[in-house]
Amino acid sequence: MTEEIFKEQLNNTKGKQNMETKINIESDTQVSTANKRLHFTKANLKARGWTERTISIFYPEPDEERLNGFSRNGKTKLYLSEKVTAIEETATFKEFRAKNNNRVKSAKEGAQKAAITRCQSLLDYVWNLKIEIPYLEKEQLLTYTIEYYNNHKRDKGEFDFLTLNSDPYFLNRIARNYIFYELTDYSETLNYVKKQGGKGFLYDRLSRNIDEEIKNVYPWLNNY
Repeated sequence: MTEEIFKEQLNNTKGKQNMETKINIESDTQVSTANKRLHFTKANLKARGWTERTISIFYPEPDEERLNGFSRNGKTKLYLSEKVTAIEETATFKEFRAKNNNRVKSAKEGAQKAAITRCQSLLDYVWNLKIEIPYLEKEQLLTYTIEYYNNHKRDKGEFDFLTLNSDPYFLNRIARNYIFYELTDYSETLNYVKKQGGKGFLYDRLSRNIDEEIKNVYPWLNNY
């Protein structure tokens, strides 16, 4: 009986020791997990409103660098989150961020105003541009057009030349092109409008204005 009680006490003691050991091990694991420190990447910082300049001033050296095959230099810079939040709470950082935000806002507003001014100037230019098309007699215009076309064909080694008896629809079409490209410089005007950001509505509007004036001066071209 005494022996059984002794064995039971011994087993209880071992069980208690095992439990204490297990508790210690589990406690160490929790401490280890708790000691894992959260880091931010540079992308995380930028998502929080940091810029490259902000990083270079307030956190120029990362706490860690880890290998990353997708990064340009093969490494990812890591910044302790607790340091980041501590920096963000400082008066210096808050003042810097406020001034920087104001600069960015002012720059955006300035760019928007400049864009509006440029668009308005371009709009005024297109609307107020007086289209002037030189007048030639029909036969003279077609003769010049055919000569220009045939010379172009000859330069390419092609000899299917046009005459005044060629298809009138085709002659009218190339006569319009001859007026536009050879008798005026409006092709350069359209390129200017396009380069100034007027591609689209303003470009199409100016192109229609030019075409309408060509047909006003040469009404017989309305047949093409």
